[in-house]
Amino acid sequence: MSVVKIPEILKQKEGSIPKKILKVLEIELVRSVRMNFAKQGRPERWKPKLITDGRKILSGKSGDLFSSISSSISENRITVLFGTNYAEIHNRGGRIGVTKKMRKFFWAKYYETKKEVWKKLALTKKGYIEIPKREFALLTEEDLRRIITILQRNIKNII
Repeated sequence: MSVVKIPEILKQKEGSIPKKILKVLEIELVRSVRMNFAKQGRPERWKPKLITDGRKILSGKSGDLFSSISSSISENRITVLFGTNYAEIHNRGGRIGVTKKMRKFFWAKYYETKKEVWKKLALTKKGYIEIPKREFALLTEEDLRRIITILQRNIKNII
């Protein structure tokens, strides 16, 4: 069955996408996000961390960002959610303001570790920190090909 025929078959279902197809897509979307974390960026690797602490990029001490990945299906929509308030800034990149509390933390880390990067952060005059874009909520071309292959192989069974 060609890729072109999949949308035609779906149209025959009176505008609603069968739940089994949505479930397959949901599983593959979450798989893709988890793979992005495991490979630390796909297809291009994420920008390295300033502070090397032996942990993977975006893993942190707690691993909360990765652990917070969840998904849901409603009608004809699949939603992948991240249960942290900082997921978006890491996914899209951007600037965050440097507060007094942050400077105090940076100084404490500098005195603890003697790493110059902490001192540099504590003394920054910019008033903000640039968070690099580390896109994890995305599908690569490889993911799309895999999803299409899965649907082509199983379309008759799941409709």
